[in-house]
Amino acid sequence: MLDPKNVVVAGLVLIGWRTGGPTGLAWALLAVVFAGVVPGVVIRLGIARGSWHDPHVRTRQARLVVIPLVMVSVGGCIVLFALLGAPPILVGALIAMMTVLVPLFLVTLAWKVSVHAAVGSSAVTAFMALLSPWWVLGFAAVAAVGWSRVALREHTVAQTIVGALIGVVSTAAAILLLGQQ
Repeated sequence: MLDPKNVVVAGLVLIGWRTGGPTGLAWALLAVVFAGVVPGVVIRLGIARGSWHDPHVRTRQARLVVIPLVMVSVGGCIVLFALLGAPPILVGALIAMMTVLVPLFLVTLAWKVSVHAAVGSSAVTAFMALLSPWWVLGFAAVAAVGWSRVALREHTVAQTIVGALIGVVSTAAAILLLGQQ
């Protein structure tokens, strides 16, 4: 349920609807194609070709293929949205996504970091800034996801903490920089 792709899809839909009503929702659904559907298809194709064995893309080597492909898809959506005049809030959400993907990729060059924790903490940070400070309570869910990743032996405590920090810091920086314009 709190799979990174699901969090991205729900987050875009929520932000689109809450900030732009039906029009914002339509733009958000287009963003979902680039930020949720395309990455999902990339992952499924990798499984079908035997490049990796499950949707969580557990190995660093496989993540070094998947993350750049996701970056290309999200980057393409940013360019398309800028050209088509999409709502700035959604363009900003996509830029914030990219600011999380870049450090995730860089850390993944040397270490396996928790994408679950990064995406969850990024979403909570964005919701706090864009929707309501009450979303701070969402960090309890991020902690639970981090704990589950450790309990499942998918990550160490350090990998989940670093992932969560990447999500918070990158998203907050993007929001602050975009708010200055």
